[in-house]
Amino acid sequence: MLIALSCNKNKLSEDVAVKVYVEKIVVEEKYATQPDSIKFYNGKIFSKYNTSEEALKMFMNDLGYKSELWNSFFKKADEYLIQLKKDRVID
Repeated sequence: MLIALSCNKNKLSEDVAVKVYVEKIVVEEKYATQPDSIKFYNGKIFSKYNTSEEALKMFMNDLGYKSELWNSFFKKADEYLIQLKKDRVID
């Protein structure tokens, strides 16, 4: 039972995975020529959402070859990116 609980702790919801994914892409684009800044800000993103790179990778792997899951994920990612632009969080 303890093992099951610890495994679920690292399991990301789609909403959190979307935010982490989008924010990571924004950071990677903004600091494309500054790898140290990318590493620093990615760390802040994972900290903000209390997760890790491994948990994001596991989430993405769990989507597998299910196009309906990928479609939902990218639709939400697009909506979140539009919201960040609308709120002027990013340009």
